[in-house]
Amino acid sequence: MTFSLFLGSALFLGGGSAWGETQQMVYDLVLGEASVGRRRVTVRYLPSDGGEVRVLESYTELSVPLGRKSFLFVQRLSGMGAAGPSGFVATSREMGKPHEVQLTERLDGWQVSLAEDGKIARWDVEKGSFDATSLTLVDPESATEVLSSHARLRVLSAETGKVVEGTLKSLGPAKVVVAGTPVTVARWSWQLPGGAVELAYGPTGHLVSYNLRVGGRNVEATLREVPAPRTFGDNLETPLMGPGIESTEL
Repeated sequence: MTFSLFLGSALFLGGGSAWGETQQMVYDLVLGEASVGRRRVTVRYLPSDGGEVRVLESYTELSVPLGRKSFLFVQRLSGMGAAGPSGFVATSREMGKPHEVQLTERLDGWQVSLAEDGKIARWDVEKGSFDATSLTLVDPESATEVLSSHARLRVLSAETGKVVEGTLKSLGPAKVVVAGTPVTVARWSWQLPGGAVELAYGPTGHLVSYNLRVGGRNVEATLREVPAPRTFGDNLETPLMGPGIESTEL
């Protein structure tokens, strides 16, 4: 099945050449000592008339043994980076069943669209009813700022379009080994009904490690390699992006 990602607003750059930069983070997903998948997060820093903007894309593949079967999950999640809530599109295939969640901003709040089983459901979400989205948590420019300013975190889930909420507690600094190199991280524990989620961020704001619960089992995600420091620019031709439709097939 093919899903369409509608680019609601065009992003044009100024005349002539411009500067842009891309960072990529790859996470190994492990259950016990067994590899069960990977996640790739790409952050594109792009110039615009209003200053630099960030375009984030996350692609996840996961296969977790659950009894005689395996839980299979594939997801592509994309949107704009922001210090607060921002719209996104998430196309997923769970156990072979596809669905799509979109979050779009409106003048009076937000609208969530959920497409599955050949039907589309839409509902409104009031402004101020959530603090972040699933995409915010992998945004190196805003994640730690959001976590540092909340004792109770409300996240609009890219998997369901619903808000999940739980107490957030700082666990302080620690060392995590990434590609053989110790990295000092700031850690948080997010208490959810299904179990605690621990998030660790490096000194430049990149998510270094985290865990997720799948069928009552704990999957650990660890960054394969710390991204190189920003160079603040690769020469790009303009315009870089215009209005249109991008199709993603899962």
